Formats: sequence, structure tokens, C-alpha cells
Amino acid sequence: MPSITGNRHARLRLAALLLLVFVSVCSPLARPSAPSADTDTLGPAARLHVQLVTGAGAGSGGWLMVGDVGSYAGTLTFEQTGGHMAVVNGVSLEDYVRGISEMPRDWPMPSLQAQAVAARTYGLYKAIVNANRGSLPGTDDEICATDSCQVYRGLPDGPASPRWAAAVASTAGQVLMYRGGVIEAFYAASNGGRTRSGSVPWLPAVDDPDDAISPYHHWTWSAPVAGFAHIVGVPAAELVALSTTADGVVATLRQPPGPGTTDRRLDWEQFKAGANRELPSPPGLPLALPGPYFSLTTQPPGTVQVEGWGFGHGLGMSQYGALGKALRGLSAGAILAAYYGPARPTKLSPRKIPAEVRVLVSSDRSTATVVGSGPLEVVDDQGRPLGQAPTGALSLEVGASGVLARVIARPAVTNPPQPPPAPGGRLRAFADLRAPVTPPTGAPPAPPAPPPSTPAAQAAVTPAANVPVRPPGVARIPPLVTTGARSGVLVTSVAAGGVAVVALSVLAVWGVRRVRRRGPDAPSA
Repeated sequence: MPSITGNRHARLRLAALLLLVFVSVCSPLARPSAPSADTDTLGPAARLHVQLVTGAGAGSGGWLMVGDVGSYAGTLTFEQTGGHMAVVNGVSLEDYVRGISEMPRDWPMPSLQAQAVAARTYGLYKAIVNANRGSLPGTDDEICATDSCQVYRGLPDGPASPRWAAAVASTAGQVLMYRGGVIEAFYAASNGGRTRSGSVPWLPAVDDPDDAISPYHHWTWSAPVAGFAHIVGVPAAELVALSTTADGVVATLRQPPGPGTTDRRLDWEQFKAGANRELPSPPGLPLALPGPYFSLTTQPPGTVQVEGWGFGHGLGMSQYGALGKALRGLSAGAILAAYYGPARPTKLSPRKIPAEVRVLVSSDRSTATVVGSGPLEVVDDQGRPLGQAPTGALSLEVGASGVLARVIARPAVTNPPQPPPAPGGRLRAFADLRAPVTPPTGAPPAPPAPPPSTPAAQAAVTPAANVPVRPPGVARIPPLVTTGARSGVLVTSVAAGGVAVVALSVLAVWGVRRVRRRGPDAPSA
């Protein structure tokens, strides 16, 4: 009959064997997903997440600079998409709003505050509805950084940026909500005196005399009718005249060989898109047809007179209208109420706000250089550390196997440079406005009726600069579950395996100590 002590030793040997098996199984998980013989080379992988090393400025004023793209708070993800590399900035909602560049910083504070609430609402809406959906194959961004969404330039720039930061801070957490949902808070530079209806309660059509301060409130120009022929799709000799009706644009064409003519009807949005693509911008205007409303008349001898109102899609808040209202003494809340119907600013609790907003800041790079305010670390898609860059600088490139990062010597950069000037420029600094500072008396010019909501028009208009006539409904805030690399919380099999290894080791040591303490002749329990 085997002794009790022998049984104890057999059990201990079995426990040790199980511990060795468990360690051998888990040890591959503890290694990086793409090991390299070169400790200065990290990857390749489909995605590499770059962030500041914890305690080296992460989350406390630290920054990451990407070559000539810009400087950003938060993290940067480099993602393989086709043969290119996309750069996605993962940033908190408030840091995202601080990086918005949609309104001159010297405008009155109520207009800046209204802009901050509208921009925060639009960004949160996109983060909710586009969660886990990238705009390009292989990406996981939720919103773009251009005026196709809203202009995001990263870290605030310019001498007046503290005013914008103050406007963001004074409205922190406030978003426009309707019946418990976050609305898609469209806004545009100028509405020409009347907002366009979005066919939803929070985007009503309302008169807006304060928009008269806009230099784009009402504009005109003229050009020979032959210059529009390629937009209509006919030879110049066949185009006789252009006009507009409530149903769209009418092109009058010759019918050779006789002197007769015929009319061809053209879709509003398709004609506008063609004109903005093909025609040069008239003096003082950013596009040939920049606004939501325009009319065409043909005068002898074959000159098209173009008259238009506003700049942008005309839905939601007019930014120049917000300026005019602020100059009349209206608060940010009153400005927003004038444009968004029953939707009202609501302060969300932090637990209802996603941990980050993912912004596509570049999409067509093959290489990139990242410099941080401190040492950098690279993690994979599961949050597993791949390595660090003590120099605070990395060179990244995309190849057939994915994105590869290399530690490089730190360039001579001590502070994040200002981002390049924003293209276009829809809004002028208040000091540069040549319009009256108060709306003129009397009714503004009446813009023509907006084009009808035809299916063809809706299908042709996809970016936010030319929004669909019927925007989607409100976005419900889902329960937040943020794990892995996106939230910076390492919830992986490696972490779980490490805990199990430690637990088994403690149990084994405890068992050995009990056997030694009790001795071979001690009675069993």
C-alpha cells in the first residue's frame, strides 16, 4: 500500500507537470505577433498603434507629430489599406473638438460656443453610427478630417486658439439631443437668408436675416452661354439658353437643320456639381455655385446671368448667421435654438461618451515619420506591446506584409509645429469682414425655392458638404464596451494567462512548504 507521503509527492509532481505544460502553451501568446531579430524594427502588421509611453506625457499635454500631416493628442494608428497606409488619430471627444478648425477664433464667444456644441454633436453622432466601420478597406476610422465631414487639424494653432479652447471648455460634454438621441447637427457657412429643410424636426426651414452679414449672402456673376455646353453635354453651337424653374435647370437647345428649339430638363444637384467641377471660380467666390440656392437667366446676346445665395448646403446652423446673432447679444443656447428646432444642448455624463473618436487624418501615404513629446511604444491590434522607441521617433512604411516601424534618431523638434494653413477658407476673420456688423433693415433678397427632393438628387449627394435632403435619424448612445488597443486597457489572453501562471506557481510553492513543514511522519488531514 503506497504511503501518504508518496501520494503527496505524486500530486506535487503532477501539479508541476501541469504548470510546465501551461507555461509552454501560453508562452507564444506573450511574444509579439510579428517578432523581429532587429530590436529596432517593429512589425510588420496590418495595424500598428503608436502612443506615448505611460508616464512620459501620455494624456497630460503630450503630442504626436506625423510629418507634414499635423500634430495630435491621443494615439495614432497606421493601417494598411490597399497599397497605401492610412493614419487614424484616436482622441478623446473633447480633444477632438479642441482640434476642430471651422470658425475664426476672433468671432464673439457665443458664436464660438454654439460652434463647439454643433461640432461636438456632429463628431459624436459619427462616432456612434460609424463605430467599427472604416471609410476604407482595412481602416477603422469613424470620421474624416476634411470639410467632407468637418475640418479637424489636431492640436489648436494660432494666437487666438485659447479663445476656442475656452469655448470648448465652457460647453464641455454638451451635445444637441432630440428625444434621447444625438442628432446629426449639420451646419454650413451661409444660408442666404433661409435655412433648407432637412425633413426632420431638428432641421427646419427658417428665415435667417442675421445671415446678411455674410459676404456670400447674395452673389451674382455672368458668363457666355457657350461656356456651359460641356456641363449640359452638348456642342457649344447647340446651346441657346439656360434658365431655372421649380423643377430644376432648363437647357434650351437648337434642333438642326431648322430654326426650332427644344428644352431639356437637368437635375439641380447634378448641374451644380458639374458647374463646380468644370467652371472656374468667379472673383470673390470659392466655387462657381457655392450656395444652396441659385437661379439662371439668359440675356442677349447669349450671356447667362447667375444669381445665388449662401455658401454650403444650407442645412442647420449658418455660421455667419451665428455671428450676426452673437453681435445682437444672443447666447449660444439661443443661437442653437434658432436653427435646430426642438433639439436642445444636453450635458452627457462621461460614462455615456465613447473613450475616443477615431479620425482619418491621412489615407494615401506609403511612408511616415512620427515624433512624440516623449518615448513611444507600439502595440498591436490586441493591445500587446511590440516594443518601444526611447528616442521618441519612428519611421513607418507599408509593404506587402503590412506596416513596419523602425526606431530612428530623434529629429530636432521640441514643440509640435503649427499645422499647415487650412485650404479654401469659408469664413473670414471678424477683423477682415467688410460687411455691416449688424443686419441691414428690410427683408433680405428672397432666394428661390429649394430644389425638390428627387431620388436622383439624393443619390448624387453623399458628402456632408452636399448632404442628403433626408438625413438619417437620431443616434442612440449604445452601452460602452471598450477593451484592447482602442481604450488602452490590456484585456488579452496574455494578461489572463499571466494571472493563471502566477496563481499556479503560488499554489505549487504553498504545497511544497506544507509537505516540508509537516515531515514524513505527520498525520494526514
